Amino acid sequence: MGASDEGGRCGKLEQLIEAVLKWLKQAGFAAVRRLPEGVFPTLTDTVVAVGIQKAEATDAGLYSYLGVLETDGKTVSLYGKRLEAEISMEVLCPEEQGAKRCMQTADALVTKLSGGVPGLTIGKICVEACRFAANADCYGSKVTAQTLAYVYALANEEETEFTDFILKGEVQ
Repeated sequence: MGASDEGGRCGKLEQLIEAVLKWLKQAGFAAVRRLPEGVFPTLTDTVVAVGIQKAEATDAGLYSYLGVLETDGKTVSLYGKRLEAEISMEVLCPEEQGAKRCMQTADALVTKLSGGVPGLTIGKICVEACRFAANADCYGSKVTAQTLAYVYALANEEETEFTDFILKGEVQ
């Protein structure tokens, strides 16, 4: 799914990345958005670069109608989709900190992910071996988490556009 996707999918993916970044930072990790291929800043400390490997909204059609919600004295319709996403988190560590630091951070990340991320259901977690990237002068270990989120959209009854998106990890 790219930036030109229709139906607000890009907004949901951005929201998903932002939720993971916020959670990582609150958990004590230095977290950044994954940069485009070929763009790499000089590292001064270990960071976790977050991106979406792939994502799929599994419900057919625009959205599944879930009911109505009272908000600020107005009735709004609630719609939703099931969003399966593979989140890529690459632990990047400067050369001088070594491969051991890279693997320790990757291990701490897996431990934290195993405890859960608010708004997401974490399925399988995969960790790749630490490797040295000579072109970037750093060690890296990729951690991939298969996640499930329910994305809710509120629709204003007086308009036809969606007004808000909310990530939820499970149906209430």
